[in-house]
Amino acid sequence: MYVMKISIVTINYNNLSGLKKTRDSVISQTYKDYEWIVIDGGSTDGAKEFLQEHSSEMSYWCSERDKGVYNALNKGTQHVTGDYIICMNSGDFFYDEYVLEHVCGEKLTADVVYGDWVQLYEDGHTNNLYGPKTFSLHFICKWNLSHQAIFARADIMKNSPYDERYDVIADWAKWVELTLKKCTFQYVPYNICYFAMGGLSCTSNRIDEEIKMLRETEMSPAIMETMNYIDRVNKEINEVNVQRDEFREKVNYLNCELNQLNDRYSWLHNQKEIISSELNTYRNREEAYMSYTFFKILYKLIRAYRKHIRKCNIY
Repeated sequence: MYVMKISIVTINYNNLSGLKKTRDSVISQTYKDYEWIVIDGGSTDGAKEFLQEHSSEMSYWCSERDKGVYNALNKGTQHVTGDYIICMNSGDFFYDEYVLEHVCGEKLTADVVYGDWVQLYEDGHTNNLYGPKTFSLHFICKWNLSHQAIFARADIMKNSPYDERYDVIADWAKWVELTLKKCTFQYVPYNICYFAMGGLSCTSNRIDEEIKMLRETEMSPAIMETMNYIDRVNKEINEVNVQRDEFREKVNYLNCELNQLNDRYSWLHNQKEIISSELNTYRNREEAYMSYTFFKILYKLIRAYRKHIRKCNIY
């Protein structure tokens, strides 16, 4: 196992129950070379008192007003001392107690390391999502990774904080920015977290607006044209694949029909052989019967002739 220190940054605002879930997940990690930093936005639901009670478990915490999610994350990032940072916001939690042990057991060489994640809905049902095995500009320009499933090098995040003009997708904008800056990305084949659905990133009505801003800010017209070209090629490939699959289905159907015809032909051929055999038998019997009848008549004629000869001799 490679020795490295992981910095876990949690932001919270009036979500005490979620904060407790996150805390239980953090302290249960079997890999202990980590630090936990909590930035609370001045909660009034008892979160501050909870943090005071468990302050010994954190390397740093505060409870004060901030300017939003990414302002709080930037504030927390400035206090990290680890090699990699992972953001585990209140309500989100590690997939199991072995996550940090598994990840730190890999040979981490990239600037950004990511894995898989599980979406957790308010009614309790889950949805597994998977990071791409090979990271690409095309992927990150079209889709985001779960923020809670990413380990980013601390020195990079300190020197290049989240763009606070974004309220919802500053993390997405950061991964696009780092991609264009030639930073490296590495996939690890583990579920990293449960991501609680229903938060700001899932419900904000600014997402479409910020995605448009992201593309205008970070992506040149040439990049967008390249992305669109790749999409067109992928669409054509998918259409060809659909046609290929349809053709294969037709070929399979015709092969089934051909096999049925071959089976029918074999049956008919066998029937022909049986009928031919029976006809030969009937012919042989007929010939035998006709021969018997002929010889019987001939025999009678010979006997009659002999009798006639005898009579003639007597007289």
